[in-house]
Amino acid sequence: IEPGHRQRRTLNKKAAALSRTDKARENYAVNGEEIVVGVWDGGKIYSHKEFGGRLKIGRNSSVDDHATHVAGTIAASGKRKTAKGMAPASKLITYDFYGDIHSQMNNSRKRHDVLLTNNSYGYPNGWEWEGEWVWYGDEYFGRYSSESRAFDKIVYNQGIVVVFAAGNDREDRGPAGAKYYDNILDKYLRESPPKRDGPYLCIG
Repeated sequence: IEPGHRQRRTLNKKAAALSRTDKARENYAVNGEEIVVGVWDGGKIYSHKEFGGRLKIGRNSSVDDHATHVAGTIAASGKRKTAKGMAPASKLITYDFYGDIHSQMNNSRKRHDVLLTNNSYGYPNGWEWEGEWVWYGDEYFGRYSSESRAFDKIVYNQGIVVVFAAGNDREDRGPAGAKYYDNILDKYLRESPPKRDGPYLCIG
């Protein structure tokens, strides 16, 4: 039995700077041409000039800045050199993460020939700073959930590469003897807080 419903939230920091994709493009002459990337995020991608005619709407919703930022990291053409994406010739299909993501991914392979999906979102785990420290518990650290299994089935059955953000909160420690909100117990506490999120390479 898994804990109850959790709210998804967006994640994405420093991905382009750490990937060294410029070297891959230079050494192997790859630019994402003929690759269709499905982007699931907090809303749809804005029709920016960096995407030209390479952007399609998979699920219509309100424009989301984070989705547009992520899409630029993936596929911006480089009209502005400093904004060039990892795969500047790839095509994009944009979805939000509020629908049935698993069905959408399965259908995206059939309808749009999506070969890769990007999911720069996750769930709150451990410590989160939300104007105050909030403890969300650690029961999902390392858990292979039913949702994880559903994505693995998509990879196995559809041949889609499913990429998820890992988060950037591995060293969050929470308050030092100050009051914090325990989301599990639904109340404020001041006694000895739970341990820090790490030491992990990443959690999400």
